[in-house]
Formats: sequence, C-alpha cells, structure tokens
Amino acid sequence: MKSRSNKVVAQRPRRVAECYVAACSGTARLTGEIGFPVVHVGVSCDAQKAIAKLNIKQHGSGTLWPGSFQPLEPQPGWADWGLFQLEAGVETGFPPPCGAVIQDGVIRLPLPSGVTLTELREQLSGALSRLRFQDFVRQPRWLEAQSASDPFAKIVVHPRYILRGNSFRGARLVTDLVVLDPSQDAARLLWIVVGACLAACDGRLPRWK
Repeated sequence: MKSRSNKVVAQRPRRVAECYVAACSGTARLTGEIGFPVVHVGVSCDAQKAIAKLNIKQHGSGTLWPGSFQPLEPQPGWADWGLFQLEAGVETGFPPPCGAVIQDGVIRLPLPSGVTLTELREQLSGALSRLRFQDFVRQPRWLEAQSASDPFAKIVVHPRYILRGNSFRGARLVTDLVVLDPSQDAARLLWIVVGACLAACDGRLPRWK
C-alpha cells in the first residue's frame, strides 16, 4: 500500500504597509508661514523608496498663481525630503492579528487579506482630508486668527503642485500635505491608519493570513 506524501504548503509572507511622515525645506517654510506644522503623510511598501521618489519629482515644488500659465521653474526646497522619525509611546501599538505598531520611525501595518495598498492609501487620504494643508488655510478660524494678529495682512496661501515640464499645464495638485505635528500626534496617526485599514475592508470581516 502506497503512503500518501504530505505536501507542505508554503505560507506567503504577510504584506506589510508602511505609513510614514516626511518633511523638507519647503514644508518647513510653509510651517513658518501658517504657524502650524506641515508634513507629508504617505503609504508604501518601502518608505525610503517612496521618499526618494518625492525628491525626484520635487513633490510640491509648484505654486499656481490664479490665471497664470507662464513657464516657471520649480521652487527650491522641495528636493530634500527626509523621513520624520515617529516615536512610539509606552502603550502605542495594536496586538495581533492587526499588529499595527510604530517601528523604526514608521507605522507598520499588516494588510488584511483582500485589501490592497491602493485601497488603504485612498481610505487614509479620506481620513486625513480635514487636515489637508490647502483646506486648513481656508478654515474660518485660521483666517480669523491671522486677521486678528494683523488686520491689514494679505492672507494668501497657495496650494502646492507637482510640475510636469516648465508649465502648470498638466500640473498635479498635491493632496498629501497635512497639518499635523508628528512629534505629538504619532499615536493619533496610528489610530487613523488602523481606522483607514478597517474602512478599506468595506464591511468585510478583516482576516489576516
């Protein structure tokens, strides 16, 4: 009688997303202009590679002046992006199977089965929409605060763009610059990322394999 061979099924490694915070000279300048910290929040499988792409594209280097389509050079300060090291608190983290944790300066989150990196990125963008830089500077409370400090000041803060060539035709609006203090809000961002991950499950019970 022939014995059946036991096949060992290799388990696929769990896909891990990295949510990271990055800053550059350009965001530092915006921080000084509006009085609140401005940073980039992104999601990738490799945070360092994602930041390298920000530098190649000079992410956020363009400013659109209303009614103007003249050729412009990218503004300086948007090609020195670097990782902001998030610091974990004493009780910052989620137990398995979710396992979201702040580690090596980024938020690492195992993706549930059926959830793609793009879906997580879209949900996180929606969750951070109220903190977006271009929306924050239009909020009445911020405008009133600026007017109170200087009633005659011209309060104009333009959105940021990724340029293609030397013209604003075809430029892409940057929507991932947010008003957030990563030195104080790391735990808050961790919760937001986990909430975005659960939202990406679209009502399905999340499963991690």
